[in-house]
Amino acid sequence: MDTVPPRSLRSLPPEGAPADLGAARRSSVPRTYLFVPGNRPERFAKALASGADAIVLDLEDAVAPAAKGEAREAIAQWSRQAAAADRERTVVRINDAQ
Repeated sequence: MDTVPPRSLRSLPPEGAPADLGAARRSSVPRTYLFVPGNRPERFAKALASGADAIVLDLEDAVAPAAKGEAREAIAQWSRQAAAADRERTVVRINDAQ
């Protein structure tokens, strides 16, 4: 009888998963997020090109309270000119109203 070498559990698709599990993952919920301070618009395109599934334009911890207005405006301006595919990969993290 031939023996089959053990496979890592990570290499086995879940039961009932499609044959091309990679395609299913690419079309579903993002697995990697890259956080970018909202007041650093020069970093938005680089973040999108990084290979992360999604980028998070951060208005919370990454931005000082005095710079939050500037960050909101930078994100609004970027979103008006960004490609639809880039906007689909983007999440904006916001604070509660204070």
